[in-house]
Amino acid sequence: MMQVRIIAVCFVLCQLVAHSSESAQEEKLRLIHADVLRGQSDGEKIRQFIGNVRFQQGAAVLTCERAMEYEDAGRFVLRGEVAFVDSAKSLFGDKITYYEATRIAYVEGNVRLVDSTKTLTAERIRYHDKEEEAIADGNVVLIDARENVNIVGDHAEYFRQSGYARVTGQAVLTKSDSATDGELIITGKLFQMFNDGERFLVTDSVTVERGAIKASCDSLYFFQKESMIQLANAPRVQQGRQYLTGHSVSLLLEGSVVKAIHIVGNAIASSAVDSAFVTPVPYDLLSGQDMMVYVTDEKIDSVLIKERATSYYHVIEDGEEKGLNKVLGDALFIHFNEDTLSRVLVQSSPSSSVGQFHPPAHRAALEAELRTELAKLHIYLDEPPAEFGSTDLDSTEKIIQPAIEAE
Repeated sequence: MMQVRIIAVCFVLCQLVAHSSESAQEEKLRLIHADVLRGQSDGEKIRQFIGNVRFQQGAAVLTCERAMEYEDAGRFVLRGEVAFVDSAKSLFGDKITYYEATRIAYVEGNVRLVDSTKTLTAERIRYHDKEEEAIADGNVVLIDARENVNIVGDHAEYFRQSGYARVTGQAVLTKSDSATDGELIITGKLFQMFNDGERFLVTDSVTVERGAIKASCDSLYFFQKESMIQLANAPRVQQGRQYLTGHSVSLLLEGSVVKAIHIVGNAIASSAVDSAFVTPVPYDLLSGQDMMVYVTDEKIDSVLIKERATSYYHVIEDGEEKGLNKVLGDALFIHFNEDTLSRVLVQSSPSSSVGQFHPPAHRAALEAELRTELAKLHIYLDEPPAEFGSTDLDSTEKIIQPAIEAE
């Protein structure tokens, strides 16, 4: 009985060893076909394969026009329409240097890595097949055809299993829109992609451009599913002669088109007064804690301000500037005609809304407030000349009942 048990154990061990040996053999790069096979030895065993060359290692298949095997080093050099293909990805190039033991491929010339969601092109790629990691250099382009998004840069690291990528070196993200033939363009020094492109983080010297709308900040999140770009750390948006800033600024998109801008925390918006009118501080200004800016055809057409809503605007009547008005309320709804403020509606109870009107000769204090607010937008003006009025405010302030719109 003991002998039977020993024999059985030995048989099982032999089967395990045989299976392990067979698995190791399967993991080696095997020649499937070549029109011509040549061997040579100059202190190193070298085999040369020419014409319709095909190798296989596990599920991966390598094809090329010619190849050299350096047997002692376990290195293969493949040239001529090289392809490295398995069920998950395809890797193409003019030349691949492949290490059999580590399954690392160095690809050069017209390099292209294609998987189910992305295409990565570059001058050079180092690809680790086991870890599914690609490091790319030289004219790098990461393409998401499904979302019409391209990221270009000088260097990229792409981790296929986690869907994470980093792109650096004059990096630019472009999202095209076939419906409008327009492009959303984001630049920054470092791009990070998460969850296979559901979310991007862009940092350091960030800019955004979509037609006439331009923005800048130090860090940006782009949420593709939510169609939203969130700007943080000194965000600033410009559209024509209008400027926006706040603690957090979000661009709400439809495709690549900006449909609205949501500003939360210390929200400020400014627009230039019509250049036909000469005034010491030629800007109107809106502020509050929550501001929704509505955009049509890449132009700001209206603004809704909530929480500590304040508006400074110049009063124009019969083609003449009459003075400067300051309005406070629970909420303000502002309409624009082109770039110029045209109408202010207050959403508030009459008792809590306040309007202060200052004619040109007696508005220095209000203009000083306006200058302070404009500085938050990095808009600085020279001191007004003396002829624009004195600082004597006696009997100049006038309470104006603003237009009231029910909630």
